[in-house]
Amino acid sequence: MRSKSASVAGLLEQRIRDDGQSGSLPSERKLASQLGVSYMTARKAVQSLVRKGLLSRQDNGRLTVQPLKVAKGAMTVGFVTPASLSTARVWEYELRETLAQRNGMLRPIAYTSPTDPTIFEALDTELDGWFFILPQQPPPLLLGRLRRLRDRVVVLWQDTSALGIPSIETGPPAFVGKLIDHLVSLGHKRIDCLNTQPEDSVIRKRIDTWRQAIAERKVEGQFHGLTVDHFQSGAATAREETARLLRSGQLNASALFCSTTSQAWGAMRACCDAGLRIGADISICGFGEIDTARLLIPSVTAVQPADRRPFLEKGLDWIASRGVDWPHPLRLEPDDVSLFIGESTGPARR
Repeated sequence: MRSKSASVAGLLEQRIRDDGQSGSLPSERKLASQLGVSYMTARKAVQSLVRKGLLSRQDNGRLTVQPLKVAKGAMTVGFVTPASLSTARVWEYELRETLAQRNGMLRPIAYTSPTDPTIFEALDTELDGWFFILPQQPPPLLLGRLRRLRDRVVVLWQDTSALGIPSIETGPPAFVGKLIDHLVSLGHKRIDCLNTQPEDSVIRKRIDTWRQAIAERKVEGQFHGLTVDHFQSGAATAREETARLLRSGQLNASALFCSTTSQAWGAMRACCDAGLRIGADISICGFGEIDTARLLIPSVTAVQPADRRPFLEKGLDWIASRGVDWPHPLRLEPDDVSLFIGESTGPARR
C-alpha cells in the first residue's frame, strides 16, 4: 500500500504536470493545511519531488517548480474546454494517453464563458498546438484568432472545416437514422424526440436528423424541447420535463429518442416514477455516453461513437506537420458506427 506521503507526492506531481509550466508551490505548512495532512507528511512528499528534480528549494525556503523536460521532438499540447463539461474528461484522458505514446504532454485549460480571457491567454502560451471544445456560439474574435492559427488547432464536435481547421466527430448526427430504423423494426409508429439542453450545432443536427428520419420512414413524432441557459448533462432537467409531459398527456408516443444518453437516463426515471415499464410500455434511446448507457438499469439503447484514438492521432499529425501535405479531409469522422442495443427498447405495444 502506498504511504500517505507518496500519495501526496503523486497528487503534487500531477498538479505540476497539469500546470505545465514553471512557478511556485505554497510552503509545506500551507500544503499540509490544503490537503488535510500533517506537516511531516507534506514535507516528505516535497522532499521526494525535490530529489526527482520537479521542485527546487530557494535559499529563502520557497519551493520553485522546475520547468518540465519534454523529449526532443515531442509536443506539448493544450486542451481547451468548458469547465462544466463533464464529458470532456473522457476526451482529455484519451488525448493524454495518445500524447504520452509520443512522449508528449497535455496541458488542460478550462474556461467558464465564451468571453473568458483564459481562452485567449491559452493561445498566447508557447504550446505546439491546441485541441478545442468551443463555446456554443464562439465570438467572431475567437474564430478569427483560430483561423490565423489553424495549422496548430484541432476542434472537437463543431465542424470548422470551412475555416481551414480540422474537426473531429466520432459520432456524427447522421447515425440517428440507425436508431430510428431499430425502433421502426420493433413496430413503433410514433417516435418523439426530447431535448433539454442548449441546442448547439451538434445537438441541432441530431434533432434535424430525427425529423428527417421519421419523415422518410413515414412514422409520426413530436419534438419536445426545453430552453435552458447553461450547458449541462440534461439528466435532471429531462426527468422534470418528461414528468410534466406525462402529467399533461403530451407524451403518448410508444418510443422516445433523447438527444443525449444523459437525457434518456432522466426520462427513464420519470417514466418509472409514473409506473411505466421501460422497454415494454415505452422505449427510450439516447446518443453517445456508452459507458453510462451500458451501466444503467435498464441499459440504454444508444448510438455508439467510434474509437476516439485513431482520430486523435490524426489531429496530432495535423499539429506536428502544420497541415503540410495533409492526406485526410478536414472533417474527421467515421464512415459507420454501431448501435448498442440495451434493455430500454423493445417491441411496440399492440
